[in-house]
Amino acid sequence: MRNCVDSGRFSIAELALDRMSARDLLTCDIETAILCGELVGSVGAEGRGARYIVEGPSTTGQKVRILCRFTGASFKHGDLVILALDGEGSAHSRHFVPW
Repeated sequence: MRNCVDSGRFSIAELALDRMSARDLLTCDIETAILCGELVGSVGAEGRGARYIVEGPSTTGQKVRILCRFTGASFKHGDLVILALDGEGSAHSRHFVPW
């Protein structure tokens, strides 16, 4: 994941962009959360592959939870797709189930 972010090999899905806007988060906040955060879980591999939950700080120190997956057959060769996210202080942060 960090390699994809470092090399710019990631994209952000529309749902995640909507949530970023609602929570005043920028792309750099998502990058920071992935680079400085940790993998806290995974969700089964249904059709498009496993999805991963990463939790880390934004550039302002806000806790951000990110749901992402890799494109392609392997995480070593695929790009990262940010599917959904949630930020601390949002109305949904206590019941984070965006997927």
